[in-house]
Amino acid sequence: MKIDLKNLDKSGWQTYRFDEIARNISQRVDPTSTDIEQYIGLEHLDKESLHIRRVGSKSEVKGQKLKCFPGDVIFGKRRAYQRKAAVVTEEAICSAHAFVLRANPEIINPSLFPFFLHSDQFMHRAVDISVGGLSPTINWGTLKSQEFLLPPKEQQGELAELLWGMDEVVESRMLLLTQYHMLFDSWINESINSKRGWETHPLSSVAKVQTGIAKNKKIADQNDVIKRPYLRVANVQDGFLDLSEIKSIHIKKKDEERYSLQKGDLLLTEGGDFDKVGRGFIWQDEIPNCLHQNHIFAVRVQSDIISPWFLSLMTRSNYGKQYFLRCAKKTSNLASINSSQLKELRVFLPSLEIQYEIVEKMHRFYHLHASLTHDLGSNKSLQKSLINQVF
Repeated sequence: MKIDLKNLDKSGWQTYRFDEIARNISQRVDPTSTDIEQYIGLEHLDKESLHIRRVGSKSEVKGQKLKCFPGDVIFGKRRAYQRKAAVVTEEAICSAHAFVLRANPEIINPSLFPFFLHSDQFMHRAVDISVGGLSPTINWGTLKSQEFLLPPKEQQGELAELLWGMDEVVESRMLLLTQYHMLFDSWINESINSKRGWETHPLSSVAKVQTGIAKNKKIADQNDVIKRPYLRVANVQDGFLDLSEIKSIHIKKKDEERYSLQKGDLLLTEGGDFDKVGRGFIWQDEIPNCLHQNHIFAVRVQSDIISPWFLSLMTRSNYGKQYFLRCAKKTSNLASINSSQLKELRVFLPSLEIQYEIVEKMHRFYHLHASLTHDLGSNKSLQKSLINQVF
């Protein structure tokens, strides 16, 4: 590239009001009286992504919505700190809790505009001008008068080409991860199925199912109260643990052992989306003296009979997921299971030798996943750095 981002000369750049940079497209549409089928809500936008990977249907929504066209950018004006701004590729209707923004080509190259919206310069300003408590929102009247420094038009094409090139790298790594998950899921279902002639036994015969502590439990007597970290449902994902944010809870000293996690416990969530009920992973004592919430089950196996890792694969397989969904209590788009249902899960019990062979292959998959995830994280960090060097 001709432009050296590390020594980018911004002395000749100009400042523009946001309403000079982009238009706020406020064309309204009634979902019941339009031929447009696609609906894009804020729930369909991924944080820090330019791409819309999923859509809803107009039949799912009520009330007037906004109309958007290919090339427009949907920007979530609520909770701007989530950094949701994605490029529209097909004509659609979208949430009224978003701005539909269209670049002014006389001021900014439309190809560069989405990256500008993802820059710290813009996003930090968006957060600063948001108003409200639980759901801070940006008002157009405030946003339109904000001023931003932009590169000259003759540089914008080259900058856009560079940033889209980096985006292609990120997208290729994401595609690899998607293909990995498809391959891994296929392997799980091939490895764990009921056609092998393995014996089956109820989970309760080979493991103890431990329920957690209610997070809002009141403690009347403050004597011998201790503070401990504890896991919430948000920390337990399908195939991994998200330990980026850990809360603490106060508990009586005498109750600590009852709710404490042990290395090797299989953590399973009580509820969630239909396809996520019973999601979980193995606790490896990442945080000492950690407890768990009452909406998480800790399954402690008899290790001389069944490997917790083998059991985790079983719960992640179609066999396990179908069992949870079949017996779960369902409300709206959510489902939940109780401890009695979990204890009744029939688990396969091949020899430990066979279990260990399968688990060894599983760990190879996990190592590959760690490598792919690391590469994706590095590329996303580089992409973010490039955007902020430009803006």
